[in-house]
Amino acid sequence: RHHLATLNQMLEENKYAEAKEYLKEFSSAIPATPKRYCSFVGVNSILNHYETQCKDLFIKTHFSIRLDIPENTFKETDFCVLLGNLLDNSIAACRVLPKDERHISLKFARTNPATLALQIRNPYYGNIKIKNNVFYSTKHEGFGIGTASVSEVVQKAGGYVTFCTEDGVFKVNIFLPVKTAAEV
Repeated sequence: RHHLATLNQMLEENKYAEAKEYLKEFSSAIPATPKRYCSFVGVNSILNHYETQCKDLFIKTHFSIRLDIPENTFKETDFCVLLGNLLDNSIAACRVLPKDERHISLKFARTNPATLALQIRNPYYGNIKIKNNVFYSTKHEGFGIGTASVSEVVQKAGGYVTFCTEDGVFKVNIFLPVKTAAEV
């Protein structure tokens, strides 16, 4: 989202050459042969971007993505917001750990014909502040915008999300209803 905001500002100010250069620079971080995780181009792009970022930061990743979702079930942009926020938070938590302790596990699959499940796990250091089931940011004063965004997207889709910590591991579980082909 930060890159989109930057590009948007450049375009609004008619700085087309700068926007083109910025996009070229940003795109160079995407692998030459990106992995295809699912049928959503945006989701593949997000996952490839974050996998490259993790590699650069010495964070081990395990992405297990098995998606076969009927068209018009979810907005691709919602998936991108969901994954972007979750992976941003996981990377931020891992960055402060010793290199040998950095890892992110992401599983995303259809568990039955009517349910899509996502789980992301990563270690963290320090205390996580929670008040009235709201997570407070470790990056700035106030509540965490990423977890709030995730909750909003999940609720909008009619699903539910749980955030939990246990033995130095932060875990997010998300369950989303999936429309059948007949419902779409």
